[in-house]
Amino acid sequence: MRLAPLCLFAVLLPPAPAADSYLFASFRGNGEDGLHYALSSDGYHWTALADDSPWLRPAESGELMRDPFLTRAPDGIYHLLWTWTWYRDDHGLRLGHATSRDLVHWTEQAAIPILSNEPGARNAWAPEMSWDSKNGTWVIYWATTIPGRFPAGDAEGDGGLNHRIYSMTTRDFREYSPARVFFDPGFNVIDATIFPAAGRYMMVLKDERRNPVKKNLRLAFAKDLGGPYTGLTEPFTGDWVEGPTVAKIGDDYIVYFDHYARPQHYGAMRSRDLKTWEDVTAEMTFPPGQRHGTVIAISDQQAEVLRKAEPAAEPEPVFLWPNGAPGSGGKTEPEVHKLSPGGDHLITNVHRPAILPYLPAREMASGAAVIIAPGGGHEDLWMDHEGYNVGRWLMQHGIAGFVLKYRLARQKGSTYQIERESLADIRKALEVVRARAAEWNVDPNRIGVMGFSAGGQVAALAAMAPGDAGAARPAFQALIYPALPASPLLSKDTPPAFLVCGENDRPGIAQGIAELYLGLKRAGASAELHVYAGVGHGFGIRYTTKGAVVGWIERFHEFLETRKLLK
Repeated sequence: MRLAPLCLFAVLLPPAPAADSYLFASFRGNGEDGLHYALSSDGYHWTALADDSPWLRPAESGELMRDPFLTRAPDGIYHLLWTWTWYRDDHGLRLGHATSRDLVHWTEQAAIPILSNEPGARNAWAPEMSWDSKNGTWVIYWATTIPGRFPAGDAEGDGGLNHRIYSMTTRDFREYSPARVFFDPGFNVIDATIFPAAGRYMMVLKDERRNPVKKNLRLAFAKDLGGPYTGLTEPFTGDWVEGPTVAKIGDDYIVYFDHYARPQHYGAMRSRDLKTWEDVTAEMTFPPGQRHGTVIAISDQQAEVLRKAEPAAEPEPVFLWPNGAPGSGGKTEPEVHKLSPGGDHLITNVHRPAILPYLPAREMASGAAVIIAPGGGHEDLWMDHEGYNVGRWLMQHGIAGFVLKYRLARQKGSTYQIERESLADIRKALEVVRARAAEWNVDPNRIGVMGFSAGGQVAALAAMAPGDAGAARPAFQALIYPALPASPLLSKDTPPAFLVCGENDRPGIAQGIAELYLGLKRAGASAELHVYAGVGHGFGIRYTTKGAVVGWIERFHEFLETRKLLK
């Protein structure tokens, strides 16, 4: 079955930095260890960065990071797509996605579900995407086999695989159009990549037929991004090659490819007219063991930053009281880490309170910082959507995030109290960040608190508890669906408040937060309130959340900008 091509009129890619240097994002082995980088000043001689260590590792056990595709959005954010697994698993078919502002620090890896209406679809390989500037959408395309869909070619592939290129569109990487056939040349095809060339769009594709052996690269062309792609050329490479990526180096088009049969090696073809091709593999040098990926142009300044940088690691905890927290009574039992039935990471049994620093690169740092208190009913700390994800988002936007692991007053057998140990922990976190502000590129006068649910109660106490907080007073407070203190101290000097909840939350929160807003206004304090229709408790930052509520963190960023808390 052939479907009509998508009618898209687009500029394929956003403006790129001046092509002073080139970055090659690729994988090693089978993609088990993650994303690797190599740099070149001429597109011919490539040097691995960070001793060829991975810059982003797979987040889940069994996950791969094959076929990495890297591109830059119009807003300057880099997007990475990759092949998540070889074949459908218990979670269906997924593509990997993450974003970065600096190519060093990456957001949480999100799994994009695809072809959920096609339970027989076997795989999803080599995803790429192109920007449709007219419609403001990304066009994502990849190779999939749906058994029996194109029966004439079922005997031509490996193990019954008979791929076509499918696509879907998205504006926000949360909602997607239905997938459809994007390119069907009448035979088994994978590894499509699209590049603007000579006033049209050039698709480089792999002819995946094995019986008889093809396994080579060919071209097709279109006037518009959405096709139709026609004028299929004869192969311009030998066989057993895959994973093409294209770069324009001076007047030349270079198509890099992975010769994956033994002996495996990386190669390249060069052309000026897209008709006559020259094998320039002998002129190239690549890191040992390099597999396929994407070449993009970057500035010399970006290249120098990457040369000096190290792959970002998950932050190490900074203990607030290295010699033991007052009130812990010498408790030394380790934290307990567990998974919820839905796969969320929870921490309990906290006796050594700590912060996890998510620090932006120095050149990105705004000077603002936020202590983040996850929720969990004072029994657990829900670390993903109310902790790690928030810290990463803030870091990506130039704000230092410090995820707080505080002592839990309602854990079974706990001797702690919310207004004693939990409050002491967040106040101590404010003191520690303020004391190390210069080291962490933070303005000591722009350190605030953010809390979710039970953590919102802890954050609110830091900002509005009676008594002199001294050096532990926050510059602002963000209370996200918070459990509220019984008697907050409100005055015109109360730190500016950013308040968020869903209208369907329990009355103590949905109504209580509105009452807090009115109380702040009556006291002459600055406050901003957002109540999202049709939304309940616990949304945080989840990459499966849909609707307007996903923008609450952007509203918080605007809250800081409006109050000149960002430089």
